Amino acid sequence: MPKFDLTFFSGYIGYLVLGYYISIKTFTFKYQKVIWALIYILMVAISAIGTNLLNQSANKLNTFFYNYTFATTAIAAGALFLWVKVATENKKVLNWIMVTDKYSFGIYLVHILPLNYFHPLIAKQVSTLWVIPLATIITIISSIAITYLIRKIPYGKYVSG
Repeated sequence: MPKFDLTFFSGYIGYLVLGYYISIKTFTFKYQKVIWALIYILMVAISAIGTNLLNQSANKLNTFFYNYTFATTAIAAGALFLWVKVATENKKVLNWIMVTDKYSFGIYLVHILPLNYFHPLIAKQVSTLWVIPLATIITIISSIAITYLIRKIPYGKYVSG
């Protein structure tokens, strides 16, 4: 797989640019919901299977396939964003999506803290195939909690978005 260098977006800031761009971009092809979901699932599968293959005989977790600058990670993030955008058009949005939306900038800012804490713990307890989904769910939930608590502090909403 060719290596795409996303560092010209200065790492995480590229996701902010990507999110803004695809929020204003309108796509008009058919079956968007299915296509975005399939792209997301494919990218997650590539990351999970690739990580599993790299780590079958390794002593230390190799995170090459789901590093934030790897193409599959950026494509998965974009596809998930677009799927949610299309799936929620003209519909009542589910509560968990509203909560995630409300705290999304704070999640963006603090997610690396719970990720760096929980990921090594999870990696020691479960097989590599389960590390990515569990780390994602736990990181998002704990990032929402941290952002919520920061907003309860005076002027915290100005820090956490």
